[in-house]
Order: sequence, then structure tokens, then C-alpha cells
Amino acid sequence: MTHTRKSGWPERLRPDTVQWLEDELSAYHDSVRFLENEAAKELHLPDMTMVATQRRIRFIGEMVSAIHDLLDALTDEKRRFVELRYWKKKPWDEIADELGRDKRQLYRWRVEIVTALAIRLGLVDVA
Repeated sequence: MTHTRKSGWPERLRPDTVQWLEDELSAYHDSVRFLENEAAKELHLPDMTMVATQRRIRFIGEMVSAIHDLLDALTDEKRRFVELRYWKKKPWDEIADELGRDKRQLYRWRVEIVTALAIRLGLVDVA
């Protein structure tokens, strides 16, 4: 069972992990482009470099897959929130105005979305 702090974040989800997950959400489109470019390349690298590159590609692929699954599961309004917050880098006030929502509601969505991503990646247990 996942225990939550007063802030709404699961206890096992540390602030630095939250920041990392949000950074990954922000970099989603860049990661997709990276994977598309890597798939098109024929890699001729030394063995150790090849192993490190393959690990990186596998990690990015897992992250892209997790974010893709997350986005598929979100409502249109929450997908729009992700777009505005993480991809367009809009401030909270602008997002609240555009979506017609209170900032507190947006903060709850943030916790819900990042926690769902953490669960999908196996970083926290399902409640």
C-alpha cells in the first residue's frame, strides 16, 4: 500500500524523483525524436560504447513507452494540462485561466499524473 504525505505525494516518491519525472515529461518529444534518429542509424561503435548506447536507448524507450501509456489513460483536459505545463512551460496562473480550473486542482492533477508515471515505472507501489 502506498502511504501519502500531507502534500499528497506518496512517501516513497522523493522530491528529487518528482523533479526527475517532471523533467522526463518535459523531454518526452525530444526523447521520441532521439529514438527515431537512433533507429535510423547503423551504429559502428566500440563494444563498451555500444553497450552504453544500447542501455541508454533501452532506458529512453521504456520512459517514452511509460509516458505514452500515461497520456493514453488521461482525460483530454489532463492531457491539455500536461501539454501546457510540461511542453509549453506555461505558468500555473495561465494554465488555470486557460483550463478554467483552480490552481489547487492543477496541483492535485500534477500529483496524480506524476504518481501514475512513477507507478508505471515501478518506483512506487500501487495503493
